[in-house]
Amino acid sequence: MRITIQITKRTYMKKINYLVALLLFLSNSLSAQVINAYARVTAISGTTLTLASVNESAHTFNVGEKAILIQMQDDVIGSNTADDASFGDLASIGSAGNYEVVTITNKSLPTIQVNAISNTYNTCVNCRVQLVSFRRLGAPHYTTTGNITGLAWNGDIGGIVALEVPGTLTLNHNITADGIGFRGGATSIDYYDGSTSCYATPYRANDNRHGFKGEGIYRNTLTTYNNARAKILNGGGGGNHINAGGGGGGNFTAGGRGGPGWNATFDGCPVSTGGYGYGGISLSSVITEKRIFMGGGGGGGQQNNTAATAGGNGGGIIFIKANQIVTTGCPSRVISANGLNASNTVGSGIDGAGGAGAGGTIILQVENYTLSSSCPLIIRANGGNGGTVNSSTHGGGGAGGQGAIFASVPAQPANSIFQTLNGQAGCNNNSNPCNNFAGSASGTNNMGIFFLGYGTPLPVLNLHFKAYYLNESQPFVNLAWQNDNLNHKGKFKILKSYNDETWFTFAENILTDNDNQIATYERIDTELGGELIYYQLVMEDWNGKTLHTETQSVWITETQKVYPNPFHNEFTVEGIELNSEVIVFNELGQVVYESKAITPKWVIPAYDWRDGLYIVKIVSPSGSIKVQKMLRRE
Repeated sequence: MRITIQITKRTYMKKINYLVALLLFLSNSLSAQVINAYARVTAISGTTLTLASVNESAHTFNVGEKAILIQMQDDVIGSNTADDASFGDLASIGSAGNYEVVTITNKSLPTIQVNAISNTYNTCVNCRVQLVSFRRLGAPHYTTTGNITGLAWNGDIGGIVALEVPGTLTLNHNITADGIGFRGGATSIDYYDGSTSCYATPYRANDNRHGFKGEGIYRNTLTTYNNARAKILNGGGGGNHINAGGGGGGNFTAGGRGGPGWNATFDGCPVSTGGYGYGGISLSSVITEKRIFMGGGGGGGQQNNTAATAGGNGGGIIFIKANQIVTTGCPSRVISANGLNASNTVGSGIDGAGGAGAGGTIILQVENYTLSSSCPLIIRANGGNGGTVNSSTHGGGGAGGQGAIFASVPAQPANSIFQTLNGQAGCNNNSNPCNNFAGSASGTNNMGIFFLGYGTPLPVLNLHFKAYYLNESQPFVNLAWQNDNLNHKGKFKILKSYNDETWFTFAENILTDNDNQIATYERIDTELGGELIYYQLVMEDWNGKTLHTETQSVWITETQKVYPNPFHNEFTVEGIELNSEVIVFNELGQVVYESKAITPKWVIPAYDWRDGLYIVKIVSPSGSIKVQKMLRRE
């Protein structure tokens, strides 16, 4: 259908705002640097990975360095392939979203060997597994020199930013994975059959007269699944003829449905019979810190006047491991994995608009934050906004669902803003204010934020190995671990390093069966040197399989005294600034004590505390933070 309308001031201003937003996005994207290496994993045999599509233009896979092995897509659609509303439902999650940190032990492309693989990964035709370098920056501290981003997902590789800073990461720039996740669907071709009908079918088709579906955690290889309104897992469905809008992508929450389309009436097609694209599904029932996803792409709109818009891309994934994050100057710093807005329809705007991309995922293994009140840190994985039409009722785009954020602290740090917001639904017409919206994303804002307590959200092989600094009669590092995997018996050794590069053996011994009980071990290191010491536990079972734990870093500092350690009924914090905040967490990340010190020597009562490890966090009035691990014993 073709209608000529006058471009109003409101429409003009929308275009200006859109152009400004686009220029800002392009400016940030063009100035950002990619820091990782990427490769598709085509086969896994033991600990040997066969690679393809290797991209080392920004970094190189190196022996001795870490990488992230992750299942991006899996054959999770099952039998949900009928031409009805059930198309694209989740059958079984399989290995989708599984990931772990591995260490590269040998490289001879097209193969790479790693130290160990704990999860199961599938490399089927509908699957994609990826290896991404876990870029180490700093020795041990690092200050950003420009904005950081990742390679955009291309169906084989990309979509991830991963970096590790052993010391302090000072953010003078932003780290973003906005719109580098699953791709949005394209618009239909121009097509109009001359009717004023509402087309609720088909749900899936090889028919480009309908909008294309957005991309999600199932790799589509069949053209018969390309188009029409049904979602495809967390990818939004395309809008059907006539002029229906695309559905928003999903991640932690489901994306919103598109606008139902045009039928020559003031209100447009009823939702019950319209051809709106379905929103991508919510993956909240399977998402944990050990199973994560990129944001789903939005579905494309249907057009007959060359005015429709494509679906927005989903947000990617960000992994950051650091001892501390610091912000300076600015007015703010951003760590962002947002889904992209879908564009508003162009010209007279009498076509369907695209659905928005869903927010991605952010994993933060950071225990300390020193964030200036004049430079707060914004951490976000928000859904994008659906596209809006600029004419009488057609089909706006569905809202993008929110992503997820996992942080290894017990509570939100001071001067930080955490966001997982649902996007906004597009408007189905040019009313001002809008009186007819496409569909909203499911759930409520900020459902996808998780504070896990002190520890690591990164899933690596871990024999519960811990290293922490103590000071009794003399300073020492206590090394303690449990072997609760009774299938792994053999010999172990502890590696030690002063720079996280050159390692030597600190201790070694023989494991015994211990009558099939959980075995607990402990070693003391009194030979301390330097500001920072690294430890790693290596275990070799009787079959020769070698397993590595995550590296533990220990700061050796005496700027303030916290004693005695171990303690019993009380301990003392000495040399502390007046009005410093003293917070103590137990091993579960729960606050057991909180107060402001009004003298330089402050006594902490602990009479009713259980034995175990405690974290003492001291925040000075100037914002500096000290963290001390303390052990309570009877």
